[in-house]
Amino acid sequence: MAKRTGEIFVNFLIDYYKKELSKNVTRKKVSDLYWLLEDFALDGFPGIKKTLIRETNLNEYLLRFKIRKRSLYKISKEEINKFIISIPKKTTKVYLMNDGGKLFFEDKKLSKDKKNIFSIKLSRSHFGHPKNGNGYIKLLDIIYFSIRTDKKQNFSSFYALYLKNFKRMAKRNANILRVSNNLRKEIFYILDKAKDKEHIVFIDTGYTGSFPLLCCSLMDIYKKRSRIEKSIYLYSVYPWLKELYRGKFYTDNYKKVRAIEGV
Repeated sequence: MAKRTGEIFVNFLIDYYKKELSKNVTRKKVSDLYWLLEDFALDGFPGIKKTLIRETNLNEYLLRFKIRKRSLYKISKEEINKFIISIPKKTTKVYLMNDGGKLFFEDKKLSKDKKNIFSIKLSRSHFGHPKNGNGYIKLLDIIYFSIRTDKKQNFSSFYALYLKNFKRMAKRNANILRVSNNLRKEIFYILDKAKDKEHIVFIDTGYTGSFPLLCCSLMDIYKKRSRIEKSIYLYSVYPWLKELYRGKFYTDNYKKVRAIEGV
């Protein structure tokens, strides 16, 4: 794996942007690519935006199509409710907050079976600031390294690689080890209280499923809960993850994720 934190993630993005800008370049495609760049900056990674503009010819197309800002999107309560209804039935539902807070509280209002709805507070800040080399972006490196080395390109083989890489990385990273130890206790506390212990689904807004994947991996590492089926479910994902995460997200419309999160 690359030595610098974030290097794998950024290199993956550079390759994706170069590929997208190499053929059939339309105003919509450029606008979508720019929208994602602005979102990275909003997410606390302004350097990624600068790097992608420097390493690709995106700026040329931004000038050509006169694209200067991204559109903001809203989401209705009806759309949120449709997402909640689409979550696999007869499961223990665990919403990951802060981002999934709006989904969690809405599900609590809708559902008659409130005993199987839980939440775990988990955010990037728990891992320290990304710039210190021990943060959330390290988890992204693990995901994208696993994607790049997955020859079969399906979720099962990707997850097996992710689990293997996570085990190796967590031992060397104090912040991730600390967060994982606390998170494991919360997950098992929920399982002890949940009425339906056959299947647990970790729910988040998007885009990479880094936190739901982390939760699933902890259940696999600590074998005493391995008999329980586990899965992830997201509102949406990045366009380059659609095939890999097929069946594990609700809609292609990733631009509404921020509206759910209230950003």
